[in-house]
Amino acid sequence: MLAATHVAALLAGRVIATLRRVAHGQTVKIGRMAVAASSRKTGIERTLMEFAEAWAVDRGFEKIVLGAQLTACDFYRRLGCVEEGPVFDAAGLPHVIMSKSCARDDCRMVHSMLSHQMLAHAPFPTTRG
Repeated sequence: MLAATHVAALLAGRVIATLRRVAHGQTVKIGRMAVAASSRKTGIERTLMEFAEAWAVDRGFEKIVLGAQLTACDFYRRLGCVEEGPVFDAAGLPHVIMSKSCARDDCRMVHSMLSHQMLAHAPFPTTRG
């Protein structure tokens, strides 16, 4: 059985963004990304994804995969993800699998920068479980 870890970004004690990560061998699957409407386009989306990536890099995972809604593909491309296959339907919305290697030096650089950033700024993701 695979264990999921949920990551949440908090602001004034309220959850404003969340995602789920599940380890599959040397791959981490990111899913269930959600951001409160009032917090969208504030940068928390990027911070949450970079936090998940830093976690994966720190633990030696080789790859991140996710099922992106087509409307979010540009966001994930800006984070370095690439499309890996045909469009498919999930919950009535068109999605595509996207991935990113965690073995590249720029992933490790993001991890280093994010580790320092997390200590200095709020809101920041917290993990439970």
